[in-house]
This record gives sequence, C-alpha cells and structure tokens, in this order.
Amino acid sequence: MNNIWNLNDMTGSYNSLLQSGYEIAKNLTQPAKFLNMLSNAAPDAASGISPLPYGNAGLFHGIYGGGGLLPGSLYTAARQTAPGTQISGTEAISRDTMTMEEYKEAFMKGYSVGIRGICVFEDRLIVSCINSDGAVILESENPSEPDSFKVIADDEKLFGYPAYRFCDSIYGGSIFDMTGFRDSLYVTICTGTPENASDRDTMQSFAMVRGDLSENGEWVWNSVIGDKEEDGAKYTFGIDPQRTRSGAANLQVFGDYLYIGEYNDEEIAVERMLFDNDFTFMNKNFEQPVNLYRMDKNEEIELIVGDADEMFPDGGLSGYGSGFGCSENQYVWKMTVYDGKFYVGTYDASSFLIPLDEYMNDKNASEEWKSRVDGYIKTLCADYSGVPQSAVTCAEYLDKAVFGFDLYVTEDGVNFTKITDNGFGDPYNHGLRAFGITSGGLYIGTANPFYGTQVWKLTEETEKRK
Repeated sequence: MNNIWNLNDMTGSYNSLLQSGYEIAKNLTQPAKFLNMLSNAAPDAASGISPLPYGNAGLFHGIYGGGGLLPGSLYTAARQTAPGTQISGTEAISRDTMTMEEYKEAFMKGYSVGIRGICVFEDRLIVSCINSDGAVILESENPSEPDSFKVIADDEKLFGYPAYRFCDSIYGGSIFDMTGFRDSLYVTICTGTPENASDRDTMQSFAMVRGDLSENGEWVWNSVIGDKEEDGAKYTFGIDPQRTRSGAANLQVFGDYLYIGEYNDEEIAVERMLFDNDFTFMNKNFEQPVNLYRMDKNEEIELIVGDADEMFPDGGLSGYGSGFGCSENQYVWKMTVYDGKFYVGTYDASSFLIPLDEYMNDKNASEEWKSRVDGYIKTLCADYSGVPQSAVTCAEYLDKAVFGFDLYVTEDGVNFTKITDNGFGDPYNHGLRAFGITSGGLYIGTANPFYGTQVWKLTEETEKRK
C-alpha cells in the first residue's frame, strides 16, 4: 500500500491524507511541500496490474501527480487546498487517458506505459508520458481542464531518442527528467535499446534536448546531448564518449548552472544477475560510478565530480572522483536546493547486493544458508552451474564498499562536504530517494527495500554533528 502523509512541523506528528492500495497507485509521489516517497505497490488483486516504478508530481495551483499505472493518466488532488486538509480522492484529468484495450495493446508491444516527468515552465504544467503511440510531452495552462492539454513534442520532434520498451535502458525510462533553465526547457531522455547497443553489456547513454517556446506558442526542439552528426548535438550521448554506463540523467538548477547527475542502468544489471547468473553488466557499472556535471548559459559543460579522462584531463572540479570516490554510487538519485545550499543524494548498489557480499565474503556465513541460496539461484537460472567468475569480481567490489547511500552539500556548487556515506548509519538505506522542504527544515526519505523507508530531518545542527 502507498500513502500520502502530511507532517506537522510544530508537533512532529503525521496525518494520513490519502491511502489506498490500488487508488493511491495513481501515484502522487513527489508533490512540492509534501514529504515524498516512492514505493512500488503490489499488484492489485482485481486487475493484477502493478504500478510501474516511475511517477512524479508537482505543485501548480494545487497538487498534480502522475504514475505508471493503467491507464497512464494525469491525476489531481487537493487543488488549492490548505496544508493539512484531508484529501478525499483523486480525479483523472489527462486528455491522454488510455482505455484498458489501449493499455493492453501497448503492453503487448512491450511499452513501459505511464507518466514519468512533471514540471512547471512559464506558468504551464509540462507532462511527459508513454502511450500506445510512443513518447510525448504535453503542456497545459489550465490542467484542471482535460481538453487543455496539447502535445508539444513526440518521438519525431525528440529526434527518435526515447527508449520506452521494457527491454530498453532503465526499464524503458524514456523521457526521464525535465526542468526549466534560463528560459528554456531541458529534457533528459533514455535512449538505449538492444538495437543500438554497442555490445551485450553496453547500452547507448542518455540524451538531452532543449525546448524553446516561440512567440507564436510553438515549441522548437534542439539536441544538446545526442547524435552529433545526424542531429547537430553539441555533445555525444552521455556527454563524454568514454562514459558508457549512464542510461539516464537527473537535473537540478543551482545558481547560474544546470547540474546533470548520471544515473547508471541498474535494471538490466539486476535482471542479468537474477536470471542469467551473470554479473558482467553490474561489474562494468562498478568500473564507472556516476559523474556530476554542470552546464552554463552557453551550454558549456564542466565536470564537477568524476575521474580524469581524455575529455576532462584534470578530473572533476570538486576533487572528487566518479561516484564521489565510491564505486558503489550508481545514481545521482536526488538533488535539491535548500537554504542557499545544493544537496546531492546517491543510490548505493552495494546495499542491494548485501546477500552476495555475505555469501562470498563472510567467513561466518553458514553452509546451510549458502545451500538455500544455491537452491534459489537454481530456481531462477535455468543454466545454473555454480558461482561464475563475474560474481567473484563483483564480490571484490563489495568487499571494499561502504554500504548505504551518500549525501553531500555545497554552498558554491564545487566544494562538497560529506554529510553521510553510510545511509545515516543504516546499510539497508540503499538510496536517498526524496527531499521535502518545509518551514521546519529539509526532510529526507530513504529507499529501503529490506524493512521499509525512513524519514529524516536535516538541520544546521544535524550537519554540524555529522
């Protein structure tokens, strides 16, 4: 079951605003000024359909949210509602609502149907989604009116970049993130498909396009990161031609710059480990933990966090290598600006692989437990023939890992201070999944698939103690 909660800053108490297994899967997962958490609900008993792991929400004269759940629609709740007011339900408002038949058609095509990105730009609500025809971006100046939405970009205008099938990068992450920066709308896109992969273990990296709103209300799209020869992009896919692991990227404006955080493709890595007993894809990700870049008004990109290479021979300006010096940091998962400071949170892949670490590296692990693990693997892998060398290599990375997400802060965008590198002391907090800002401080929601998410409050005193 998913829930939306309201936190009273004065009392520290929580009030359930909306809760439902199937209904809440319409996913108001990231409304502004609400503490936001994302968890994947179990399949609905009636339909057998699970909400996809991507959803978003924003504040635009109220709370608007979208989720990957059938029928891939936009929902609204608590429009112009005072803080703490009970939400009695949600209302489908999207003009692109899909019928069950359309959903089935898209599913049979292998499309990862749903709404992925929501942002506000020039007093318009901008929404990206995947429907039975592919990827689209829509806008509305009055989103409470379903007929007000119009398509401003489709696959063709987005240079054919969006990869939206389940077999593609990031489970068909497609139009991944959107934000306004200096009068333009920037959009990051998952592009990797089996067809454009350079080899079995290397998918094509992310793209980024710029949308400019002309005086006549039409949008003009240009490729910034993508195909340099065909589309005139300034940078190749993934920015740096030597970087090959990031299927997506997250965006955040801080000061005069747009920050671009890499997001490695863990979905394919996990699938290969579970069903093929092959850790090669994961190991290649460990070889290239994530970078953090920033782009100025002229679309010049600098490396802030990352290893030195041919494109950036001096390495990151921060002095931190890729992954903030940790192989296990595989996403720049969430970024935010609070009280004039820039915060960066990560996803730590080693936490997810704790069982492998115990199996391979813990001398005290019982043989009975290992035997049970072998049994599970044999059930999942049709051709299981023992521990592969790729698992041994992966375990070597884990033996050096510090388990739990990282959180860093900077006042100037370059010089970072570490707040935690171990999930606030909990190795099972594998990701910093959400930030929520209130008058009471900066709140943090963790991703913890082992025993549930946690909520933390960060203040200046917290930072000093850390």
